[in-house]
Amino acid sequence: MKLRPYQSEAVGFVLAELAAPAPEAGLVVLPCGLGKTVIFAHLCKTLVGAGWHPLVLVNRNDLVGQTVRKLWAADPSIPVGVIQGKRNEIYGTGIVVASVQTISQPKRLAAIPPARFNVLFPDEAQYSAAPSWQSVFAHFSHARMVGFTATPSRSDRLGLGDTWRKVLYQRDIAYGVENGYLSPPEGVRSNIAGFDLSGVKRSHGDYAEGGLADALTAAHAAEQVAEAYLREAAGPDGLPRRGILFAPTVASAHEFAEAFIAAGITAEVIVAQTTRAERDAAYARVTAGTTRVLCSVGVLAVGFDLPCVEVAVMARPTKSNALYTQMAGRVFRLSPETGKESCLIMDVVGVSGLGLASFVDLKATSPIPEPEVALDDFDEDKGPSHPVEKVTIHGSIDLRPIDPMTGRALGQVAKRAGWAREWLTTPGGVPFLP
Repeated sequence: MKLRPYQSEAVGFVLAELAAPAPEAGLVVLPCGLGKTVIFAHLCKTLVGAGWHPLVLVNRNDLVGQTVRKLWAADPSIPVGVIQGKRNEIYGTGIVVASVQTISQPKRLAAIPPARFNVLFPDEAQYSAAPSWQSVFAHFSHARMVGFTATPSRSDRLGLGDTWRKVLYQRDIAYGVENGYLSPPEGVRSNIAGFDLSGVKRSHGDYAEGGLADALTAAHAAEQVAEAYLREAAGPDGLPRRGILFAPTVASAHEFAEAFIAAGITAEVIVAQTTRAERDAAYARVTAGTTRVLCSVGVLAVGFDLPCVEVAVMARPTKSNALYTQMAGRVFRLSPETGKESCLIMDVVGVSGLGLASFVDLKATSPIPEPEVALDDFDEDKGPSHPVEKVTIHGSIDLRPIDPMTGRALGQVAKRAGWAREWLTTPGGVPFLP
């Protein structure tokens, strides 16, 4: 693979930091589709040639094979070892790719001399604050580290600043789009009739998945979203564009898939339990066009690489900018061979207000949990008060164009057919038309 200009820049910055007398653990921040794996593949190739011993860390077992393929694409002659499951190829290779789930096991880690690797490349470094990752870092404490991520922040109390001291190189989605490396995005945002988040509990700083699924089911969201997909995601040939839908739970993913199929849209479900062979077969059907939509949970938010997918349906409410960016990022890859000219962010649960702007959060771990106070339930003059009845919407789902980069509504949205016919209800129970 020939490096793009920004990838060459990133390689240069990383090599300079590694060569410094007192290098600091730093991050390379690039959005999905700009080739983070290609960069550390070329870094590994260069460093192995200079006598270094790199260890590439990935956060899921199913990403090991994908990473190995990318490394071989950069240079098929480099021997690559794997630490995963029963494979323990520590010696005799230039590069070793390890699943954190495997290498962090105490017996496996203790069997590897701490001096075996002198540079670590954690991929998806936003997960690096987890105890399993930290145990690996502690074991190889003398190794130099460069992490790669598209979303350097966390929604819990664990801070990335405990591990990472600086950003070595960064480009954002806007840069990729403006320079032709990513598909130009379009966006639509909607309100699902009857969907209410007010009763959904929080867990680790975000909505609890089970409560989200119950709220979606109660609102019959699957049927509404399928209807909206037919209308808003039709391609030039009249067929639904290839898409991926993110749901909060496995059960809700199946609900959405069933509703899409009932509406005449071929759909399949991909979850953590889906085998590698089953996934590859499903991806092949999407590429061929026989399957139009994949319904998933969080498993496809990281490491999923299918450039022909054009539409990301956000059916999983979240307060996490990182999670939203990772889900949306799955459709930005270029695929001119399949006729893909743009991508569509279809927000049906109101998460696009988070925007896709670049952000970096390298604060340290907070020692005290922050209280979770809903702003809607707080009156500045009187303090906490009783919840106010929410405005409800009656009728079918309606989508309004937005700028997916900022989350702001585009002009002239009030003139879109159908929007002015949605009945709203005031907190006092009076129906009205906007």
